[in-house]
Amino acid sequence: MGEFAVVAAGYPAEMETFLDSNPGFYSRFGENYLIPDYTAEELLQIFESMCQNKRFYLEDDMKEQVKKIFTNMIAADLPHFANAREAENLEKSMRMTWVENPVNRVDEATGETRSYYTPEHIPEQYREYLEDAPEKVTEEKEAFQISGDTLGLPKENFKYEEEYMDQTKSVVFIRTKRGRSVSNGSGSIITTDGYILTCNHVIDKAKEIQVRVRKAQDGEKAVWRKAKVCWFDAKLDAAILKIPTDENYSPLPLRAADAETLPGEAIYLWGYPFGSRLSDSSDGLDASLFQGSVSSIQRKGGLSRINANMEAKRGCSGAPVFSKKDGTIIGILCGSQTEGDSNLVEEINYVLPVKYILENVIV
Repeated sequence: MGEFAVVAAGYPAEMETFLDSNPGFYSRFGENYLIPDYTAEELLQIFESMCQNKRFYLEDDMKEQVKKIFTNMIAADLPHFANAREAENLEKSMRMTWVENPVNRVDEATGETRSYYTPEHIPEQYREYLEDAPEKVTEEKEAFQISGDTLGLPKENFKYEEEYMDQTKSVVFIRTKRGRSVSNGSGSIITTDGYILTCNHVIDKAKEIQVRVRKAQDGEKAVWRKAKVCWFDAKLDAAILKIPTDENYSPLPLRAADAETLPGEAIYLWGYPFGSRLSDSSDGLDASLFQGSVSSIQRKGGLSRINANMEAKRGCSGAPVFSKKDGTIIGILCGSQTEGDSNLVEEINYVLPVKYILENVIV
């Protein structure tokens, strides 16, 4: 009997629902791949290919107009935008309008009669996307800063065995929405008034950000807060969120900028791997613990990286990485570097040192 593979494809939120519908699906679909939507330029190329297959040609200015349609449709974040199928739908609709007003021209070089799409063939339902988007007025803003007085203080005699569980109260579960897509990440409360440290890629381009401050327990409901982005740095892959200040939060302490992190130092991470998949409900989900050690400190892309000999999973991005020695956050988990081929892939997780946060936003 021959070998075969089963591929289930769909939008992220719908695929999460699909995988949750049967407890055995997660083990059966062991690999997950997020394929980004096509860009406007790529959709134009798909559209042109479809036109050529139907033996249609585009007038010179039509390429720019079609690209503008796709650009504005993507920017509008339409709930039922069909991605590559939208290129197919546009071509079909233009063919129908062409039938009512055919345009044929003889090619001078070959003598061949060719059918052309012109601006008049753009269907009415697509014309609104030819309008120029209003220009955004950018205002100069003061540099974002956090007062050092609101930060958590390291404990003088931190005892890991006695205190590591208490830290989970300030490790948050982050849920973001981007159109139809829902994704998850981790973060940490670092000030008494509700500033949260996480990765930029966790919240990048999110239309809505929800932070679970406390899980459901003892008959009480989980506490979710709507968060806003106060600061981000794409190069650092770091971001600061803010949740409402209707209570005083217990901030987790950051390692001082002049404190050294060395290879061999024992470390651990609290995070939320695989989002809500580990629990019946995201309201009752507990943080997961991963432990290891610092393997090296390297320079990559002009920045220091703490490479960690420690396991971490998808969903842990933005999670705080602590030192067992003093209980301070030495950095946030940003990702992993992989090496290998189809037979063997190895990876090492890397952490952004908190010194960059202290240098950029703490006063």
